[in-house]
Amino acid sequence: MCQAESTEMQRASSTSTSAAVARKPKDFQDAPPKTTATADDDSIPPFPWRSVVSILLVNLSEPLAITLLFPFAPFLVAEYVPADQVGVYAGLLATTYNVAGIPANLFWGRLSDRRGRKPALAACLVGTAVCLVLFGLSRSLWWAFGTRFLGGLFSGVGGVCRATMRDVTHEAHRARAFPLIGWTWSVGMFAGPMVGGLLSRPADWSPALRGTLLDASPYFLPCAATTLAS
Repeated sequence: MCQAESTEMQRASSTSTSAAVARKPKDFQDAPPKTTATADDDSIPPFPWRSVVSILLVNLSEPLAITLLFPFAPFLVAEYVPADQVGVYAGLLATTYNVAGIPANLFWGRLSDRRGRKPALAACLVGTAVCLVLFGLSRSLWWAFGTRFLGGLFSGVGGVCRATMRDVTHEAHRARAFPLIGWTWSVGMFAGPMVGGLLSRPADWSPALRGTLLDASPYFLPCAATTLAS
C-alpha cells in the first residue's frame, strides 16, 4: 500500500511540473540563439565600393590642406619676420588651420544632420579650395594667417565623411570601411608635405618661370595643385 501511495505521489509531482512548464511566462522561455550578421550572408548587400571610394577621395582633401605648407612655412615666414622669430611664426602659421577647425567641425557636423551630407561636403570643399588659392597668392604675413584661419573654418570634411560612411554602409561592412578613413589620412599626411616641398618656389629650378606669377607667388603652385587634386 505504501508503494502504491509513493507511485501516486510521483505521478502527481510529474504532472504539476509539466503544468508549471506549460504555464511558464513567455518572457522567461528559452530564446533562440542569436545569430551575428556577417559580410558573407546572402541577406546583406555587397560592399558599396563606389560610395566608399568617393568618400575617401573627399576625405583626402583635409590632410592635404593641413600638411601642404609644412616644408615651406619657414621660408614664407622668413620673408616678413626677423630670423630669430621664424620658428615661432612658422609654428603659429601651421597651427592656425587646426585652431579654426575646432569649432568648425562641430558646426559642419550639425549642419550636415539638418541639411544633408552632400551640401555640407560641397561647401567645405569649395571653401577649402578658395582659401588654398588665396593662401598661395599671399602678399603679407597677415594675409597668409587670415587665409589659413578662414580655410580652417571649412575643415569639416573629416567628421562629415565619417557620418556619410555610416550612412552608406551596412553594419556588417563598417568594420571594413571605417579603417579606410584612417588609411586615407595617412596617405594625405604623406602626400601633402611631398607636394609642398617639390612644387614650392618653381622659379628657382626653372628659369623660364622667372618674372611670372609663379615667381611672384612662389607657393602658389603647390596650393593650386592640391586644389585640383582635391
